[in-house]
Amino acid sequence: MNNWIARFTIALVFCYTAQAVVAAEISLTVTDADGSPLPSAVVWLPGGNVTPRATPYVMNQRNRQFEPGVLAVPTGSRVAFPNSDSVMHHVYSFSPVKRFEIKLYKDSPGEPLLFPTAGVVQLGCNIHDWMLGYIVVVDADTFAVTDAEGKVSLSVDGDSADLSVWHARFKNLSATEQHTVRSGAQVIKVAQALTPAVDPYQADEFDGY
Repeated sequence: MNNWIARFTIALVFCYTAQAVVAAEISLTVTDADGSPLPSAVVWLPGGNVTPRATPYVMNQRNRQFEPGVLAVPTGSRVAFPNSDSVMHHVYSFSPVKRFEIKLYKDSPGEPLLFPTAGVVQLGCNIHDWMLGYIVVVDADTFAVTDAEGKVSLSVDGDSADLSVWHARFKNLSATEQHTVRSGAQVIKVAQALTPAVDPYQADEFDGY
């Protein structure tokens, strides 16, 4: 009888502990060392049960720019590259994580591409040299990209989390930073050396291409 009571008590404690681990909302603002917000920073919780969604993510081309400029996806995801411009594009990547080339095309180039390996994929267009885009492939099921004010919200288990952070202005493009944050509003100041912010758009002298 005593053994039964002991087992019952352990079961109750286990159930209470499991229920006590509830999701918490963390509101983040990512900034540079001077406190200026960093839009399009990627933040994620490494690990977890990574399950790519059935539908592909989309890296569009619009107004001779990649849209979005930074796309975060979990490992094993597929990404489509539609062309919404009236001109042709020639999308490529020389990044070790994913090397590929989609030669001159309009509309849709065909099947979405698979991104099985974590890392940063830098995109370019062989016709419009100023076009730059990034696909950040993460081994995580919780991730997000900061908005124009450097803000983002994540739902995490417990009241704290260890986050990874990446930004396109890191001088070492493959580098990430690790930060521990707690529930509520938090500010993350990145310590990486940053390249100057530039406006990537340039007038197209070859309007027909």
